[in-house]
Amino acid sequence: MQEEMKTTIVKASDVVKRNRTGAADFRADMDEVAANIGAKPDRGTFRDVLAFPNRYRCIYLRLTNGRFAVLTQTEMRQEVIEVGLELHSDCIFDEEDLLEVISFLSLSEKDVVRMDNGFTWVPARKE
Repeated sequence: MQEEMKTTIVKASDVVKRNRTGAADFRADMDEVAANIGAKPDRGTFRDVLAFPNRYRCIYLRLTNGRFAVLTQTEMRQEVIEVGLELHSDCIFDEEDLLEVISFLSLSEKDVVRMDNGFTWVPARKE
């Protein structure tokens, strides 16, 4: 019997390097989100020298389809968590990836704002 895949929290070192960028964001407290899903955010500092605070915290997720998502909160925008998703052909997001993240975090779709960044969204398949 094959075990059903589920969304899991993973370490940064487990994340495969792929083309990933910000796809959406939502207003929430990173500590509350982390506590709700049982995660401990990784901490980091952006490599470029910025004039404003440049630290961030991330939670990495492996989705059921094997792709990865990242939740990032920067010191500069502490009230916002950005959802980073993998891109296909450098310009396409899969809506099902975002919907899976929303479901995993027990969010409402209306509370998550897709970024208007010129990328194309492939609609989720209706089953």
